[in-house]
This record gives sequence, C-alpha cells and structure tokens, in this order.
Amino acid sequence: MLRMEDKIRGLCLELLSKTGDEEVGPILTELREALHQHIKLLRERVSAYPYFVERRGRHGISPLNKQNRETATKETRTTETRTKETSATETGI
Repeated sequence: MLRMEDKIRGLCLELLSKTGDEEVGPILTELREALHQHIKLLRERVSAYPYFVERRGRHGISPLNKQNRETATKETRTTETRTKETSATETGI
C-alpha cells in the first residue's frame, strides 16, 4: 500500500498531465479526499505527541516571557541608575 504522501504526489502529477476539464474533475475530488485524510491523520499524530516541558518549569522557576524580560530590564536599569547616583554622591561629584 502506498503512503499517503506518495498517493497525493501521484495525484498531483496525474492532475498536471491532464488537459481536459472532464478529466480533471475526478482527480481533484480524489486529491481533495486524500488531503483531508492526510490532515486528519497528522492532527491525530500531533495530538498524541508529548509536549516539551522546559527544564526551568519543573524546578519552580518560570520560563522567561516577554513581560518578565521587560520587567527585569527595567529593574536592572533602575538599579544601575541608583548605583551611579550613589557612586557620584560618595565621590563628591
């Protein structure tokens, strides 16, 4: 039995070789059905696929997302500014 990809590829080649509209209709119908079946099988396979669990998530440290990175960047900048101000005050500048 042919793999679904091979069947779809064969139908596409057959479709490209035809010239008349009456020849194309049945091939298109069969190709559409094969594509629907292939998509259905892929969805079933993906739904059963184990998801990747990020290592940091298992240890109680949440993975960085955009909001956390922005917050961390703001906090770092604020701390750097305070440090520079403190250094300037201590040195008398």
